[in-house]
Amino acid sequence: MIRAWRDPWIPRGNHKTGAPRRCCRYRWVSNFIQPDGTWDTQRVQHFFLADDAAEILKIKPSTRNDADFLAWSLEKQGIFTVRSAYRLAFQEQMHERGLEATSIRPHGERPIWRLIWKCPVPPRVQNLAWKIGSNSLATQANKNRRGIRTPATCLICGQENEDTYHVFIRCPHARHLWQAMREGLTEEQRAKTLMLLWRIWYVHNEITHQKPAPTVEGSRRFLMSYLESLLIIKQHPEKDLEKGKIVVSHDTGFRRDKKDTECCKTTRRKWEPPMQGEVKLSVDGSWSSQGTAGAGMVVRDHKGEVLVASCRQLLECQDATEAELTAVEEGMKLALIWTSLPIIVETDCALALELINGSTPNISVYAFQVSRIRDLVRERECKCVKIDRTVNRVSHDLAHVGRVQAKTQVWLRQSPPEVAAAVAFDCISIPS
Repeated sequence: MIRAWRDPWIPRGNHKTGAPRRCCRYRWVSNFIQPDGTWDTQRVQHFFLADDAAEILKIKPSTRNDADFLAWSLEKQGIFTVRSAYRLAFQEQMHERGLEATSIRPHGERPIWRLIWKCPVPPRVQNLAWKIGSNSLATQANKNRRGIRTPATCLICGQENEDTYHVFIRCPHARHLWQAMREGLTEEQRAKTLMLLWRIWYVHNEITHQKPAPTVEGSRRFLMSYLESLLIIKQHPEKDLEKGKIVVSHDTGFRRDKKDTECCKTTRRKWEPPMQGEVKLSVDGSWSSQGTAGAGMVVRDHKGEVLVASCRQLLECQDATEAELTAVEEGMKLALIWTSLPIIVETDCALALELINGSTPNISVYAFQVSRIRDLVRERECKCVKIDRTVNRVSHDLAHVGRVQAKTQVWLRQSPPEVAAAVAFDCISIPS
């Protein structure tokens, strides 16, 4: 049982409600839910503050009176992760320092970190740059600061105390590598800088652990070759690197090559029909920050013919994931009614698919909805698969119609006029 006025159960801020507007004899959240599983709207608005009541009414309780459960609110799956705990601790630390929000950064984010995490270099290089920025590298100075008895001077040159600045700027082997890398710095300078810092730290560790250090020229060639490979991957992501040489443009930098982009736009992938004796249910959800939402779904057979299609306007939808899950749920209900064949459910939402196919009990904010979908899936031979968004055009357009036009409609054995062209395109390569 959840206590209405003491437990943290509202999905926002500190999750607790304010004091009741007037004297209230109702102690439990269940006292505000009707027997059919819906909120007693009048009672909620009567006792809770206006802001609390608005957030409460957005919550969708279980219509089947499922048991309550504890969940970790900082992850969509409801499961505790070290990453989210670290993020929470960091926000608390920023709050104590008065750095959590300003007029320029209303959410308290620090743009300097985004420059590191968005830089097109390998994750281990990004991690090293973050450690440099937060002064958390295992330098001799940091070891001494943390109570580890070790000489403070640099073990490589023995000239100065080994702090982060000395390791990457002042130490002779670092200076030599900086000088060797001065040539050829263009628009990808930030990537080269991070790669250079990463290589300096690697060589530093090799020498510290009494391993033979690579030469400055060897490190320079390694870094230039590595950066060349990164440029190829970014500029020509569709090309096979093993089939031949690819021209790299340093003027383009880490932007995708225009020819590859135009080629991908002109070669749109097509929807693949199911095997004979099966049907495919394609679904999609549409949601906007203004609070409007829609769902689209279409059931087709092995010839690509529409058995049933529908667009739905969704009311009181919280986010895009809920819209996607609602599309799956409503689509499954339609498919189970209008066909007796095995069903393949197609969605382009990886998170929705992960929630539905998960083997463990779901404790996310979508738990009750996921439970209903899993029950529907068990009613028939059925599997849920992930497809590319470009292949899911028909249900995408139907979801858009449901949201923008606030329209709810079902079409039986005919293509909806709004998506007739997309359905016809999907059927072009299907043999008659």
